[in-house]
Amino acid sequence: DWQSLTNYGVMLVRHVGDQENGVRFLDRALAHAPNKSVRQMLENLRAETVALGELIVPTLSKDPERAAWEERYKNYDEA
Repeated sequence: DWQSLTNYGVMLVRHVGDQENGVRFLDRALAHAPNKSVRQMLENLRAETVALGELIVPTLSKDPERAAWEERYKNYDEA
């Protein structure tokens, strides 16, 4: 349903940092909006979410798994 698609899309963009797939889910939610007012709300949410991007998490509050995930391509060219 459009609500689950919206929640998952926002989570992907804001918390995971996967802009491409998050926007895809938000677009699918827009396609399944039940009426014009919900569509307008989703369009505003999509624009705001894309503009804000991923939440900035201070390095000290990151767990080792998150830090390793973010650094996974740092030395990619050297390998």
